[in-house]
Formats: sequence, structure tokens, C-alpha cells
Amino acid sequence: MSVYSLLVLGSPLLLLRLAACTRHQRSVIGLDPAASSTEVLAAITAGQTGNFKAGTEVQMREGIPPWLQRFVGNGFLYITKVLGDLYTPKTLINKGKDMIRIDEEVNVTFSAGSEMGPETCTLLDRAGQTDGNGETMVQFWKCRSFDYIILAAQRASGSKKYLFMSNLEAVNWPAHWDNLPAGFQTKFRVRQYESYKVQKLWSIHGLEAKLTRVMDMYPNHTLFFTGASRGATLAEVMGLRFALEFRKRPNYRMPYVVSTGAYRWTNSIGRDIFGYLLPQHFAHILLSRTKVKGEMTFVEFDFVSRWPGRASGYVDVAPQFALDVDKHEMQTCVPRLGCPGTDVSISEGLHVFNMLDRFKGLHKSINFIRTLRKAVIPFDDVVCLDWKQESCDSCLGVPISNLMTASDRQIGRIGCLDANDGLPIPECPVENSAVNQAGGHAGDFQKLRDGKIAKRSRALDVLSSQKSRAALNEWIFYMQTWCINRLAGQEGRQEHLLDPFALGPNPWAPRFYGLCQISASTGDSQKYLVMEDLHSRYHLASVLDIKLGQTIEFGSSDSTAKKLFQSAVSRVTSTHTAGARLAGLRVWNPKKNRWKTSTNVMSSIDSVFDKAFKYLLRQSGEQKRLWLTQFHNTTQKLDQWWKSKGVNNVRSYAASLLFVWEGDPAVAEPKAPVLKFIDFAHFHSQGRGEWPDDGTSRGLSTVVAQLERLIRLTYPA
Repeated sequence: MSVYSLLVLGSPLLLLRLAACTRHQRSVIGLDPAASSTEVLAAITAGQTGNFKAGTEVQMREGIPPWLQRFVGNGFLYITKVLGDLYTPKTLINKGKDMIRIDEEVNVTFSAGSEMGPETCTLLDRAGQTDGNGETMVQFWKCRSFDYIILAAQRASGSKKYLFMSNLEAVNWPAHWDNLPAGFQTKFRVRQYESYKVQKLWSIHGLEAKLTRVMDMYPNHTLFFTGASRGATLAEVMGLRFALEFRKRPNYRMPYVVSTGAYRWTNSIGRDIFGYLLPQHFAHILLSRTKVKGEMTFVEFDFVSRWPGRASGYVDVAPQFALDVDKHEMQTCVPRLGCPGTDVSISEGLHVFNMLDRFKGLHKSINFIRTLRKAVIPFDDVVCLDWKQESCDSCLGVPISNLMTASDRQIGRIGCLDANDGLPIPECPVENSAVNQAGGHAGDFQKLRDGKIAKRSRALDVLSSQKSRAALNEWIFYMQTWCINRLAGQEGRQEHLLDPFALGPNPWAPRFYGLCQISASTGDSQKYLVMEDLHSRYHLASVLDIKLGQTIEFGSSDSTAKKLFQSAVSRVTSTHTAGARLAGLRVWNPKKNRWKTSTNVMSSIDSVFDKAFKYLLRQSGEQKRLWLTQFHNTTQKLDQWWKSKGVNNVRSYAASLLFVWEGDPAVAEPKAPVLKFIDFAHFHSQGRGEWPDDGTSRGLSTVVAQLERLIRLTYPA
């Protein structure tokens, strides 16, 4: 099996290899920016690794969505362009090279000095005429470090039908139109040529069946439709048709569609469907350049994006973004500000040499590759590791022993889990009283003395199971919060993304004290995380546990049965409709002097909050409103943080919001209620920005709305 080599300096895995808390670090992607397309292909196929020149960073203007910034910055979009242009059958055959065979690999190597090993992209399949001559072709690629299946559409060379099949026509796709505005199905129009080509791919060349097969083979991967010029236009049509036809299938994931250099092909209904079905998953990119003529400075855009004319019913799909080939800036393309400009006119077409110059400089796909090759990864908002496994005995270089107190050493082990320092892991000071859980796995908690609780941890187990890896991930999170807490106030310390989880009088995560063990007479022992006991401050602690977002981690190695079960639970519960569901509740009924409990995941989110706070709402006085407002304010801060920072840097699965308050109205001076974000076994704060949305933000917004509803009930009618 032959292996092609591609030189790239960027990968999302670079985010996992940050050595320290260095802001504004840049990682440059690129060959010699002046290289011609022939030289680029020669370098790629020869596996050359030298003669790098640092590219200029691509600046992101306001309005560029974070997910698109990430795709540009980590090199993924660049890789899709190379795979979709330089590795197409037509390109390789024209250059006298063999076509890539199915299951053949393209070896992606990194620059000298990079910590990253080779990146491998494999051609999974193709749909279209296989000789590479004249017919549209779609190739399926899978790259090892990315959780996407790339569908790169190649233009159809030689065919001139696209010039004449220009009328907008209705389509007869077996699509799902429910939940879309009335009239969309009857008013949606597609240009004849694209409708014809996509239908031919879909049926004659088996694209629909191949899409089904790749979804079944890679259920944890998201499809990424892309292409250049006519291929870009077809990628947009295919991506939209895929969303319309496949969105009801159980393993459907919202695809990404990112085109470069596409022309117009639909009416306003087609444009609007993108907004309904692919929010934050679609981008139409065109090239631009800044020109100076005398004292005038103006911007030119790829004229292909201005054809066919709007007078024929065509519209610009949205959102559109312009990538400047000279300034290396990307900004939002706004029609009222002249982007992409007026329709191509006959008089404009008469200036042949000017049109050819713009076509060569602003439309040919090699210019996208050259510009994207200069992209960099901005690390301004990256999570800096205050604690790392490879230097587990220190926090940002400060020895943990210098940060610990004598009482710390008596409570639990901090830092290195498997340290050979001769010091035993402290025994857990267990109380005899039972732990009253609202949710979670029964028996995983032990009540400790001095207002602490112990949670079973398998972080020291052999990392051969999902549970042990998840436990280690939770240990890493809590060590981060411990280090953040102990380093707070030190001179020169930079703000950390996770500061709200660790600092202040009411941090969002439970306070953490280390690892303890409970030894058996046999010599075996079980290990536990030591945390603050949120129940201990109350006489009769009422508890509500709300599960947020998705419960199966992206790319999880959990068993198929578990994935199917959790997926089914998500689809039939309020997780699907609201991003949140009940994990468990245990509230005190003061009238009947007994506990009311529930773990009914099928409960609607409204009924969950009604049941949980039923007895609190019956109390007189202002206390109920005060407590609900305190819950609301904390949740709202979490929600705002997640929308501004978390959604771009964090992926969290199966986490919960834990509400705890005094359930006994007879307590004269009850402690204030407490709300914590808990369960960090599947909480990832580095290098996961490319993973699909985890639903946490949606769940938090739902909880905020529920609390606002309950607060309104505390006011007189």
C-alpha cells in the first residue's frame, strides 16, 4: 500500500500538548507560501518535510463563529481543501499519477520539533464515475485525529451543462419537512444542474447508500461536506439534502457544510432551511483581496459568487465569510456593505483579462489552500494546565508539598496517585450514618467526619476500562481545582478558565481534599475522592439532581448496549426536548413528616421542578423567593459562562446540577441553599472544541427558565 505524505503543522491534538500556561502561543501551518500548485503537490507526494516558512496568522474579525475559527486555526479546513483538490482523481490523473485506492492512506506528517506523530487520512469510499474523467466525484475521507468523515466533492470537468441548466426547479426528495415552516416544501427551489447532479450521485452512483453505511460504521463521527467551485456548490446541496432526508434517523448527527468558492443555486427558502437545520454548522467562504488604485482602496470579491443573478430568483446563502488572500483576514460577508457585490454584468464580462485575473487570483482552489496554509492556532482562551500528570508533584512548577498543610496530609493524598514516597494513602474517617443520595450509583458514597464525604474512585485501577479512564479524568479535574485554589493570589498567576469552579466563597464545584482509602481485613482497599459534604450543613437536606445534556461521551468506548440504552433514554426524555432531565430528587414533606423521592427519568422538566420545590413554595414569608433567587443567580452565571467560554473550550457529558436546601421549615436560622455542578468523570476542558455540542448549555438555559417560572409563583397573583 503506497503512502502519500502531507506536511501540516496543525491538529486539534496540539491543544492537548501545551507545555505550560503560555498565552498567545501560535502554531503555524504551512509550506512555502509562494509555492505553486505543482510544487505543493510535488512536496506532498514526495513527503518533503523541510524548507518551512512561517505563515502570517489569519485574523478573525468579530462575527466569525468559534467553530469556524477552530476549523481554520487547527488546520482541519486546510486538510479538507488539500484532500478535496490535490487528491481528486482528476488532479492526480492530469499529473500522471495513480488515483488513490479505497482504504489507501494519506500520511499527514508534522514539522521537525513537533511533539505530534504522523496524522493519517484514509480514503474510505467514493461515489461517482471512477475513471476521474468528466464526472462529479465525492470522496469519503477519515483522518485519525479528527472525529469527522470528510465528504469532498470534486467538480465535474468538461461538462458544460452547468452553464445552461440554470432554471430553479422544485425537487422531489424524500425529505422530512415536519417542524419546518408551512410552505417550505412547496416553495423550495434548486438550480436544475445541481438538482440533476446530486440526484445522479444519490441514486445511480449510490451516494445515499454509502452515506448510510458510513454512518453505521462510524456512529461517533460527524459528516463534513466540502468542495471548491462547482464541487462547493454541490457540497452545499448534498449537505442540505442529507439533513432533510437523514435527520430522523437514530444515528443522525448534524453535519457541517463548509464550501469555498460556491455560486448561487437556490432561492430564499433554501437559504432559510440552512438556518433551521444546520444552525452554527454551515459556512459559505469566498476569497477577497484589497486593491489600491490611485488614492482609492477597495476590496474585490470572487465574482463567481455573484452568479447567477438575483433577478432570476437566486439568493446568497448565509452565513457567508470573506477570506482576504493578502491580509489573511476573515470577516463576515455583509451584502449591504458590498459583499459579495452586485450581480455579474455583461459589461463586466467584456473585460476578459480583468475577469481572468480575478478568476485566477480569487477563485482557483489552490488560493484557498495557500491562504489557509498560513493559518495559526490562537491559544488566547485555551485552558492552561495548573496540574499535569507528567509533573504531578507540583502546581505550575510550585511543589505541592509547599502548598499543603499538616491537616491536608491527614485527610487525603494530593498530587501523584502512585507516588513511591513511602507515605500511605490516608484511611477515610468514615461515620456510621448512611449517605442519603438523590441520584447516582448506590453505594458509591461514604459519609466522613468533619463535614466531608467520600466518592468511590477507580483512578488507580488499570486503565483498561471506560470506568477507570473516567475516574482518572475526574481526578485530573479535581487536581486542577485544588491547584487553582492554592495558587490563587500568587504574584503573576494568570486567570484560568476553570477559576469559577474553584475560587470564591461558593465555587461551582465541590471543594476537594484528596484521595483516601478504606482498607479491608484482606489487605485490599477501595479508594475514594474526599469532598465537602453538601448535606451536612442542614438538618433535613432536600436534594434535587438534574442531569445536563448528553450522557454518552463523544467517541466513548462504552459497550454498544449501554450506548443504545443511553441514546434511547435521551430521545424519550426531556433531555431531547430541553437538554435536562431528572436524575433524582429527595425532598422532605413537612406535612407528612417523610421523604418524597423520585428517579423517574420520564418526568417532564416542568413537573420535576414542581415536585422538587412543592413544599418550599407552600411556605410563607420571603425565604422561598430568596432561596429560589439564589439558585437562579448561580445557574444564570453558569449559563452565561458556558455560552461565552465553556461552549468553545469544554465538553461535558453526564454531569449534573445538584440543588441542596433546608427541608425542615422548623429550623430557626437555616443555612443558605447551595448549588453545585457535579460529576466530572466526562468533563474535558482541553482540546475538545471540535466535538459536537454536548447539550449542556441548552440544559442550563432550561434550568434558568424553570427557576424564573418558580420565582414568579412566589409573588401574589
